[in-house]
Amino acid sequence: MKRRVRQPSRPRSDPRRQSPIEDWLPRDDETYRCANITGAIMTEASMTRVTLDRVRLDRVCLQGARLTSVILTDSRLHQCDLAGLRAESSSMQRTEIVDSRLTGFSWSDGALRHVHFKSCRMQYASFRQQRFGTAWFEDCDLRDGDFQAADLRGAIFTGCDLTHVQFSNASLDGASFEDCTLEMARGVSALRGASIGVKEMLSLAPSMASALGIRVETDQDSLVHPGPDASRRDDQDAGPAAAADRSARRGGG
Repeated sequence: MKRRVRQPSRPRSDPRRQSPIEDWLPRDDETYRCANITGAIMTEASMTRVTLDRVRLDRVCLQGARLTSVILTDSRLHQCDLAGLRAESSSMQRTEIVDSRLTGFSWSDGALRHVHFKSCRMQYASFRQQRFGTAWFEDCDLRDGDFQAADLRGAIFTGCDLTHVQFSNASLDGASFEDCTLEMARGVSALRGASIGVKEMLSLAPSMASALGIRVETDQDSLVHPGPDASRRDDQDAGPAAAADRSARRGGG
């Protein structure tokens, strides 16, 4: 029987109450509430102590942005470009990020509670030493992602590509992996207490073998490296006549 998992709480916001903001240019120490921001281009922007509460961001570009002590609460980001974004001492709570680009995204020294990443491109994203409180990664490309020493207890991964992901020293007790690829994942010992399916187990086999120092041999390896008694066994199997003939040839040589 499958273990029940707890999904993140959805944003507590009403789109009908959100007012559009045009030419959005956030200033430090400001708060934006119940806003709908569409198409803003904030490439390499810098934001400090900015609060976004019950805000919807559509097709907003924050590529290469730097966020410090930024708070996102009850918000939704849709088709946004967050590639290369660096956030420090920032937090997200009851926030959804959908169909967005987060390649090289980094969120450190902060908190992520009740967050949902759906259909996002997140190659090389880094959540090192990050504290998660109920997180759901759904249909995301997380190849080469970094979750080293992250607290992912109870996290949900469904339909994700986690090839070459780094889990060393992470806490994954109660985490769930369903229909995911975990080929060449690193730090697999951190998966103690997690729930995985047969597909995930098979994709993890090489990494687990490597972590345990197990050498996997194939039939071809046996053919290339015959044992010292192989010729003697061949003689016995072939019968006395063949053995005598082989001995005669050796003597003639």
